Amino acid sequence: MKIIAHRGASIEHPENSIDSIIQALSHEVDAVEIDVHLSKDEIPVVIHDDSLERTHGDKRYVHDCFAKDLPVPTLMQVLELKRDCLLMIEIKEGRHDGRKLVEKVVEIARGHSKIVLASFCHDLLKGIEDFEVMGLSCEKNHIPPFEWICLDHNIIDIELMQGLQGKRVWTFTVDCPDKAIALSQMGVEGIITNDPRPHKVRRNSAS
Repeated sequence: MKIIAHRGASIEHPENSIDSIIQALSHEVDAVEIDVHLSKDEIPVVIHDDSLERTHGDKRYVHDCFAKDLPVPTLMQVLELKRDCLLMIEIKEGRHDGRKLVEKVVEIARGHSKIVLASFCHDLLKGIEDFEVMGLSCEKNHIPPFEWICLDHNIIDIELMQGLQGKRVWTFTVDCPDKAIALSQMGVEGIITNDPRPHKVRRNSAS
């Protein structure tokens, strides 16, 4: 069972922050998941929402601000931290041009190894050749058309997994170790979690 830190070690530090990512790496996770939006000056920045309101109490939209004025890291800063860990970069839909965001992410990440680009908007992933891609979904009737997929854990059951043979399946977001083990026993390869600490302890028993 692979352990993926959701927005870094987001139970210990603010999500998608440098501290959260560093903490996740200290737990020796298999991968770190981050989210990216595009700033006004077309720089990929690491934040889940398209505004700063929920995470920073600031009503500005990311797309309306220059990267230097945002209280969030840039993708470049995170790439400099990741070392040999797989980085899962979720391409977010927002007020920016999704295609432009993909273009900028590929441009910045080119030359780095162990990168996978993920999105709920599957069309954005089509045609990407520089990196592996992963389709995300919360719906059983909307399974991504890719070899590597990541599904909401609430829709996963034995029957679904039997129909997904040949695909690499990750799931989000699981914070209960017993649930993680049950999913692993069904054939799920990777568990995305806000708290990698209890999962790490039980990783070997679930493999």
